[in-house]
Amino acid sequence: MPRPPRRLTLLLMLTLGACARWTTARPPYPADFPRRQQVQVWTQTQAYRLHAVAIRNDTLSGVPFTLPPECDSCRVALPLTQIDSLKKGGSDTGPILLIMIPATLLVIFLLSFRNHLSE
Repeated sequence: MPRPPRRLTLLLMLTLGACARWTTARPPYPADFPRRQQVQVWTQTQAYRLHAVAIRNDTLSGVPFTLPPECDSCRVALPLTQIDSLKKGGSDTGPILLIMIPATLLVIFLLSFRNHLSE
């Protein structure tokens, strides 16, 4: 199968990159973010990507995004005083990708098929 045209590959990369949306979360923070909501937590020395995030008193806790949200023994706890910023996002990219990837593959196939017929 021939390689897809460079323009199409670039278009796919730009489209998929546009699917990731991160917005700055500003105080007052909710006590609980939606369980699968991705949250980027930035401190002076480290960045974390968490979900199942909860804020209690003066502590933020969450589960690293690569682990299941039900893993309570995996929770990371950080004092709110050490947190520089929070960004939330990424929760709506799944459905978009489920549509965009098959649609893009279909376009690549149709273009390849059309080029094959014209030879």
